[in-house]
Amino acid sequence: MKAVDKAQFNSDLLDLISTIDSPASAPFENSVSSLTNLCSELLDEHAPLQTKTVSVIDRAPWFDKEYREYRKLRRKAEAKAAKKGASQQDKAFYRELCVECTNLATLKKKEYFKVMTENSKNNPRTLWQLVNKNLDRKQAKPLPDYTTNLAELSSDFNAFFTEKIEHIRSKMPERHPMKRQEEVSNSCHWYNFEPTNIEELKEIVDEAGIKCSPADILPLYLLRDNIEILLPLMVDLVNASLSQGSMDGVKLADIIPLLKGDSMDPNILKNFRPVSNLTFLGKLVERVVLRRLNEHLSRNNLNCPEQSAYKKHHSTETLLIRIWNDLLVAADEKSATVVMMLDLSAAFDTVDHNLLLNILEKEIGLRGNVLKWFTSFLKGRSQRIRLGSTTSDEILIKFGVPQGSVLGPVLFNLYIRSIYRHVRECGFSIQGYADDHQIMKTFKPQEQGLVLSTQLQSCFDVTKAWMADFYLAMNDSKTQIIVFGSTKVLNEISLKGVNLGGQTTVRFVTTVKNLGIQMDAGLTLDNHIMELKRKCFHTLRNLAKIRFLLSTTQLKTIVNSLVISCLDYCNGMFYGISNKLIHQLQLIQNACAKAITGKYKHDHMNDDLEKLHWLNIRKRVLFKIGLLAYKSINGLAPSYLQELFTYSHHGHTLKLMIPSRSSKGFGDRSFSSIGPRFYNALPDSVRKSDNNNNNNKLMMFIHSFKE
Repeated sequence: MKAVDKAQFNSDLLDLISTIDSPASAPFENSVSSLTNLCSELLDEHAPLQTKTVSVIDRAPWFDKEYREYRKLRRKAEAKAAKKGASQQDKAFYRELCVECTNLATLKKKEYFKVMTENSKNNPRTLWQLVNKNLDRKQAKPLPDYTTNLAELSSDFNAFFTEKIEHIRSKMPERHPMKRQEEVSNSCHWYNFEPTNIEELKEIVDEAGIKCSPADILPLYLLRDNIEILLPLMVDLVNASLSQGSMDGVKLADIIPLLKGDSMDPNILKNFRPVSNLTFLGKLVERVVLRRLNEHLSRNNLNCPEQSAYKKHHSTETLLIRIWNDLLVAADEKSATVVMMLDLSAAFDTVDHNLLLNILEKEIGLRGNVLKWFTSFLKGRSQRIRLGSTTSDEILIKFGVPQGSVLGPVLFNLYIRSIYRHVRECGFSIQGYADDHQIMKTFKPQEQGLVLSTQLQSCFDVTKAWMADFYLAMNDSKTQIIVFGSTKVLNEISLKGVNLGGQTTVRFVTTVKNLGIQMDAGLTLDNHIMELKRKCFHTLRNLAKIRFLLSTTQLKTIVNSLVISCLDYCNGMFYGISNKLIHQLQLIQNACAKAITGKYKHDHMNDDLEKLHWLNIRKRVLFKIGLLAYKSINGLAPSYLQELFTYSHHGHTLKLMIPSRSSKGFGDRSFSSIGPRFYNALPDSVRKSDNNNNNNKLMMFIHSFKE
């Protein structure tokens, strides 16, 4: 591949594309197949497959020709200096070469790090991989070691993933479909796709980047360099797919088995999850369709407000802020809140295609060519396991939405949209992020018998029945239940567990991990802060080992990406926690600043944070709360955050109402309380701005906060 003449390949590719008939005049599958074959022939011409002898030594990427020459000179000087009767001049020359060789190695490492850091400064994952590699902590993708035959192992994986889903579905009870909502009105029906154009595809490519699978028409190296040539043809191919309602030809997925956790045993196949690697063209079509689908859902108000995954302005952070707000408000009212965390088994892989298509037709309003396209997208898909260059046989996929696809997660959200209605009918509230769901209810201590023994079990039964109707397997043994509240209220809760029917008895836990946050029953966040401190200092200790290779700017970029980002995640929940915990967080930030500036553990910070343009922990928390409040009242946040704010007119200024709380403490920590107080303290120029440009208003807000 490195020997390919880019200019000549570019010219030949242009000639090849000029010979291809318009995709609109042929079936989409035939057009894709024809393009793939022609590109394969062109690739064989420019980069014929060869067998090469590859060194098994994993040399450092900065190990270049100049450095190898110095090492050769050093070895020769070493041999000469080691000879009997070697002169002092020979020995001194050898020592000089040792120093020069070491200095050159350090210089090469620094230059390599500079280039790599600058190329990946906006990608924390790439930076972390880079750091791991230079700490000799490369995480190779583990595979079972019970066999050395990759062909046999790939077949075993394929059989396991398929049989697992069939086993889950076979255990489902006989279906008794629940009553669904009425069909959408005729005004919500959607029959045809709006065609795309080259400007839209360029925008999509710029946003999403270019990622390839082994089944793509060209390798990433050549596809990226020739994307401008291919885009006009891609426009025709995408429009052919949309107009013909077909995805045939781009439905083969290369499955890569990934271990679910680093500590899990790789010899147990159930510890792996299947991740689909799909072609660039297929995902390009999906991204265009996703844009059209989101427009249809927004225009007809068909989104579920309780679902936060894969939606604009929604995130795990906004969801957790709302849940945390509700827990604090309930605790302030001397109430407890029971939360049931549902655990599903292979949720994306058990989706029933016919049931999903029925939902898309009846509840979402898909008709005609649009419904035909989604039918083609879901049905007739195939997969094969890929381990390096070894692949298994292709098998037909009967169920599920592909993990790794663009549309798969969004379709899963639509598939489970009716669960929210059923849970609300049971008197509980529910919030979800993809297949993670929290079912909640607030109650007084004297109501614990009714809520925890009767209503909670009834809600669980309804939810489990709904799951069975939709072929989703709920793992009863991993379902967690926790009761939140003040210490006084929790002491009044005598029930410590609940029977959920049959042999399933769930004991209440005192701490749960919810979307990356350790939430304890007393709402203190002690466990989360201590775990965060351990994780951040572990990262800083590792970075200290390679600090000498990095400039201050590079180290700041890495620390911001790997440590400060952890401190900022959901830090709006940190408002009002104990001074002791705030101090622990400040110690982490101070350690980050010292790591960048080169100071030692007991050195004074002076104005280092200001030089780094960092707010301290308390101000970072306030800034996050103010930013979320600003977004909430300007339509840049989910509806479940926007509804927490109400305007109140005071004289000539426009301010937010501050809800009254029964006592100081939990209520004052809630987002619905501190958000309005913080926003009302902003200058009138920010709050009364008539500028419709949200970006300009946001910059005004940030500037006012710094002042």
